[in-house]
Amino acid sequence: MTKVYSIQDQCVDESKLFDKLFEENYEILCNYAYMVLGDYDEAEDLVQEIFAKVWINKDQYSLEDTNLGYFYRAIKNGFLNKQRHGQVKAKFEDDLTYDAKNFVEVLTDFDLPTRIDESIEKLPEQCQKIFRMSRYEGFSYKEIAKKLQISESTVNTQIYRALKVLKTDLKDYLIIIIAFFLKNF
Repeated sequence: MTKVYSIQDQCVDESKLFDKLFEENYEILCNYAYMVLGDYDEAEDLVQEIFAKVWINKDQYSLEDTNLGYFYRAIKNGFLNKQRHGQVKAKFEDDLTYDAKNFVEVLTDFDLPTRIDESIEKLPEQCQKIFRMSRYEGFSYKEIAKKLQISESTVNTQIYRALKVLKTDLKDYLIIIIAFFLKNF
């Protein structure tokens, strides 16, 4: 049974009118939304969102003349919006998966690890060793200095020089290199 809300109470303020509208219709609307959505929690969320919109925009609505038809239509539109959002989200996720696969193929095509190793091979022997210990074996500057019996500042200088050479040699691939190293973290 559809109720029309033309409340005739003489001195009813908006808050009481809204409370009455909510109390008398919340369960009915949740049940309808459940039939549409198939999930009671989502149904309650949607009905609460609709009531919240009505309350926030109460100046644009006549609470006295608000009928269930408005709420049923709002539930239907909410359902359609959720469906559209789900379709857009699924398409975005598919595109993202495709882009990630493509990116891995691009990295493979550039054979980046080989290019990095070739650049490292150009470094002086001591510099290569320090760089590999730092970047590939995970030793700290302090640990490298202790193992090689050199100062930490020498380790720092050698790493700086190695990175400078790599940056120069691989400048055309810098974006791909950054992505490669981020991917491996």
